Parts: sequence; structure tokens; C-alpha cells
Amino acid sequence: MIIHHPYRTLQHVSNLIGLARSDLIVAWTIVNDTYASDLPLLYPPHIIALAAIYMAFFTTTQLRTATKPASNTMDTKLIEWYAQSGVDMDAIAEVTQEIIGLYQVWKDYKAKDCKLWLDKVIFGRGVENGNGKLGA
Repeated sequence: MIIHHPYRTLQHVSNLIGLARSDLIVAWTIVNDTYASDLPLLYPPHIIALAAIYMAFFTTTQLRTATKPASNTMDTKLIEWYAQSGVDMDAIAEVTQEIIGLYQVWKDYKAKDCKLWLDKVIFGRGVENGNGKLGA
């Protein structure tokens, strides 16, 4: 199976629109995070890259607010670029929602709970074995 990476599109578009380095770093991190999901199998790489740029620029992040305030000129430039590009904004919205969902799952994830669940399901520890007794 061949999966094409969004990094080339990410770099190209960031150069075209003059995306700040801090926003590029956030977008690159978002792209990296998508590999923990099935997004690279479901969407073309340019859609993932454009969704990452969208999220990096238009969502509030600690990195972004710590490095620089938002610029109205850059807001306008990026909005115009998306409008003129003819890219499928519905697909970008879907990818954005999937990434937000991924972050929500990660926020609630606890490795200890996962291990306990695996012990119950796979090894039968702590689960009744049908005769009212707990499994070994």
C-alpha cells in the first residue's frame, strides 16, 4: 500500500501564502497526529494538509497565542486563497472534525484504564466465567 504524505503540499501552500513559521509548525504537528487515525487512508494528502493549515491558523492554540497575535491581513489573505483555490471545503471540514474527534479521544485516554479493559476482555481477569465465579 502506498500512502502519499501531506508534507509537500503543506510546505508548498505555506510558501505561497506566506504562512508564519509558528503556524507551519502547528500545522506540521497536526499532520503528524493524523497518522494515528485512518485519515491518510480516506482522504487525499492535499486535503489533510489544507485542513491542518486551517486548524493551525483559525483555531486558538497555546503555541499560536504565545508566539504572535492573529493578523487581520493574513486572515484575509488565507481566506481569499481558500476561496480561489476551488478546493473541496466540505472535505476539509470533515477532516477537521475527525482531527478534533481524535484530540477529544486522546484527552480522555488513560493507559491504565485500557490495560484493565484488555485484562478483562482478552485474559478474562475480573470477569465472571458463567458459573458465578470470577475468571483466573
